[in-house]
Amino acid sequence: VGQSIGIYYKPLKVILVFLISYVLFCVAVVWHNDGKQFVLFIPLFFLIAVVIVAYAVLFLKQVKARIRTQNVLKELEIAHQKVEELTIANERQRMARDLHDTLAQGLAGLIMQLEAIDAHLTKGSTQRAQEIVQQSMSQVRRTLSDSRRAIDNLRSKTISEVDFAEAVEEEIQRFTMATSIRVIRNIKIKASVPRLLFEHGLFIISECLTNVAKHSH
Repeated sequence: VGQSIGIYYKPLKVILVFLISYVLFCVAVVWHNDGKQFVLFIPLFFLIAVVIVAYAVLFLKQVKARIRTQNVLKELEIAHQKVEELTIANERQRMARDLHDTLAQGLAGLIMQLEAIDAHLTKGSTQRAQEIVQQSMSQVRRTLSDSRRAIDNLRSKTISEVDFAEAVEEEIQRFTMATSIRVIRNIKIKASVPRLLFEHGLFIISECLTNVAKHSH
């Protein structure tokens, strides 16, 4: 009867097995004892069967619970691997974007400075050309430093420690030094800027300034 629970685990089939076993047991008791101990053995069998059935049901529930737990652990492990893979992929994309944007902006500024140097040399203004050369050297050093910081993912300040308006002001100063284009700004930020908005916003502003220098002539 107990094994039938593990085999079928369906109430009707288990009850059927129990009734067949119970009938066979009653016949065996009557056949061998001539009904003398029928009153003792029959209730005893019923009690034992109930205990075994209860134990079997409890045992099977524990087995099923353990199986479910193992399945959940496997699913969590798979999910953890996927999250880890996505995290690594996102981090690689972020690093690639940071490196690309850093190098792209730095090289774009350097190209504009070289064009300005060429223009001043053509006009014979060597003093102004030399000043721009000095600015270009500083720009190259700054770009190299930013690139290394992006590669190593090392920042002198965390996003929470850097003010967004201050970062934009530094970007404008670099742009003005590279292009001599005057920038009018009106930045009013009362709350802290989230990390994602901080990074993307600064990149957008930098790209906009670069486009101004490229296309404004």
